[in-house]
Amino acid sequence: MFAETDILPKYKDILRIRDSALIALNKKDVTWLKDYKEGIDVLGPWDRRAVIFSSQLFSKDELNPWINLMANSRDIIDKSIALYVKGLK
Repeated sequence: MFAETDILPKYKDILRIRDSALIALNKKDVTWLKDYKEGIDVLGPWDRRAVIFSSQLFSKDELNPWINLMANSRDIIDKSIALYVKGLK
């Protein structure tokens, strides 16, 4: 029988950031997510939203200031996802 880690591809094999962000969430890989946190402004809308959603992995101390910035976004979907993630903590 295969383990879940046998099925999931390596991050470098994934072309879309949104797929990688969701895999990072599934694997609880905070390190991968931190690499994209600072450069979120240059991501496309769906990639940005996946990174925001996956940010629930961050500790509360790391998440709060960053998610508050995302919750003030002018994009209503980004704002909604950020408020949802904030509500999880």
